[in-house]
Amino acid sequence: MSSNLQPAYLPGEEEFGFFSSHMYTLARLVPSIRRFHSFVVEDVLSFNFGSVIDIGSGPGFVLERVVQQKMGSWGLGIDPSPHMVKIAKRRASKQGISNRVSYALGSSHALPSDRQFDLAYSSLSFHHWKEREESLRNVIKSLKPGGSFNIYEVASVGGFGNRAAASHLMGKEDLLKVSGSSGIPISSILEKDGFIRASFTKA
Repeated sequence: MSSNLQPAYLPGEEEFGFFSSHMYTLARLVPSIRRFHSFVVEDVLSFNFGSVIDIGSGPGFVLERVVQQKMGSWGLGIDPSPHMVKIAKRRASKQGISNRVSYALGSSHALPSDRQFDLAYSSLSFHHWKEREESLRNVIKSLKPGGSFNIYEVASVGGFGNRAAASHLMGKEDLLKVSGSSGIPISSILEKDGFIRASFTKA
């Protein structure tokens, strides 16, 4: 593994320390978050890949399900929080999948330089990123030719909740704006039950 993976929070990005990282592990108990995770896993598994990188992998909830259900696959999860990485590694060890999934410090600005991936994705992470256009270009560079980068976000929680959670929502127009300003076209968009996936494909 390349040694260039370093904590890479940019100014203005939400940082997860010891307490907030452990509190975040409780998110999977929220029904809407469980539905979102299922949406992501189901869609990721519809893509053809052997290697996958989860950017902003947090406690590893999504990536561990992906590698468990995709036989023969290998995954890398990177996160700028050392506390999140520690939690994810511990979970992988307890589940006996440490030989098929690894976790390391990193971000969209500090990607591994020693390998390319069939598939990259971010799950409830992209809305935190600053300098999104540069990040998008960085991720595309990390893909093998024909590989995809999928961004999964919550587009709507309905009613008043949209206003309360506005800073954590990303809709179709937001993603099209990033695509336009980066010069990288969206190859496909999937919208379902308030969730959204935008896919970018490396030529």
